[in-house]
Amino acid sequence: MKTAMTLSIETKHPTAVAVGFFDGVHLGHRAVIESALAERKNGLECCVFSFAMNGSAPAAKKGARLLQSITLKKQTLEEMGADWLLIPHFSNFMGLTPEQFAVDVLLRGLHARVVCCGYDYRFGKGACAGAAELADLLAPHGVAVRQIGAVLDEGRPVSSTRIRSALEAGRLEEANRLLGRPFAIDWTVEHGRKLGHKLGFPTANQHIGEEFARPRFGVYATRVLIDGVPYAAATNVGIKPTVGSDCVSAESYILDWTGDLYGRRIETQFLKFLRPEEKFETLEELRHAIGVDAERAREAVAAACAAGDRT
Repeated sequence: MKTAMTLSIETKHPTAVAVGFFDGVHLGHRAVIESALAERKNGLECCVFSFAMNGSAPAAKKGARLLQSITLKKQTLEEMGADWLLIPHFSNFMGLTPEQFAVDVLLRGLHARVVCCGYDYRFGKGACAGAAELADLLAPHGVAVRQIGAVLDEGRPVSSTRIRSALEAGRLEEANRLLGRPFAIDWTVEHGRKLGHKLGFPTANQHIGEEFARPRFGVYATRVLIDGVPYAAATNVGIKPTVGSDCVSAESYILDWTGDLYGRRIETQFLKFLRPEEKFETLEELRHAIGVDAERAREAVAAACAAGDRT
């Protein structure tokens, strides 16, 4: 998959373009992207047009914490089979009129012959236009616009907002179901206080920035990918109340792993919520709790893997 942070692609090959922010690439987003992918049978390349927010953001997305890093978004779209991913900064096109975006970017820059969007898609300066206007602008050029209806789960639309709410409330099963895969982070492992080493449970610490979604503070059964190899882990998300911390992090005790992960980017997939974050009176109580969490995590990850093998 070719990736660029521009408003055009370096090919004259006609494309089917999926447009949207696609935060999390959840089941609703997948329906839009799969519609574009289906056009490959008609000789079109699949181009996903997303964007990055670097201080500028659509009004509807301001303050919303992101569900996925750009690297994980790239990985997910590549696995789906997209040929192109464009992720320009939002500020690069936020001032374009609907006609400029439709004709200059989608038609001329991306060579679109089909454009696929969600039921609530908005574009143009101030989000002034939607799918109907997009179709009117592109029809004279022979470009078809396909608006994909809402994907429903338990009678309600799948949305990034709903997934964030589920994560914050600790409803991990719901969040993962709406995503179509486990919620994951892939931040660089940072140095901590090395208390885990002293307790006999060395941990990998991944800082969770303010701009990203945070699962409910607590302990989770997770699967950590190191060089593509999965390991079961017990991961605490929060501020480590027993010893204190001034930042939110995911601190993973990785079972059956020894080695140096500092400075490396690893993927941590959240599979099951085990318990809320807790403050212990002594470090010995904390040590015992980590041991219990580790065994529960091992069982939960094994069960999740077995369930996956059966589907």
